[in-house]
Amino acid sequence: MKKNYATIKMIAEDLNLSTSTVSRVINKHPDVSQETRRRVLKKIEELGYVRNATATLMRNNVSTTIGVIFEAEYDPFFSEILQGIEKGISKYNYRMILINTKLRSEEAKSAVHMLLEHRVGGIIIVPSNPEISYAKDLVKRQFPLVVIGRDYKELGVDEVFTDDYHGGELAGEYLVSRGATRLLMINSRDSGSASSEREKGFVKIAEDK
Repeated sequence: MKKNYATIKMIAEDLNLSTSTVSRVINKHPDVSQETRRRVLKKIEELGYVRNATATLMRNNVSTTIGVIFEAEYDPFFSEILQGIEKGISKYNYRMILINTKLRSEEAKSAVHMLLEHRVGGIIIVPSNPEISYAKDLVKRQFPLVVIGRDYKELGVDEVFTDDYHGGELAGEYLVSRGATRLLMINSRDSGSASSEREKGFVKIAEDK
């Protein structure tokens, strides 16, 4: 649905001022009389004027928006990650465009395209799939990109992930310290994933016991 937003031009026409004068008031330039400033600010409040951040982006070619792609249904783990991202970017007055592809790789490709169309300043991918080939073009273009939660050595991209191998070791060591002599691990079989690394660490402890 089309929304009619108040514009600088509308404010200028209502007050019989130039758009440049209104713009100087909005941008807090000092070379405007107090009376003119008062009239413009009053009209801004009356019309509900809101600065057009998209237009500012186009003029300055600087984005304050980060695109986030995650590939899962609802999961408390992903919720914690998203809260952390939001907390981190808000410190710098950035905002987030979030897209959930729900494990469908074709949707992930479309998501990247859409985020680039919106001129995001960078993209964060929180993947569940062991393969994210759609990110290769971003790496090739040296587009700001971070992957969270999994290690994709072949991509050569900035990543944030836990040491799952050591996590598996810690789990095994704990059981051994409690006197266990027969160790069992119930795990998924997603090759190359975090669960696979945890299994390797656990098996090492079981074999060395």
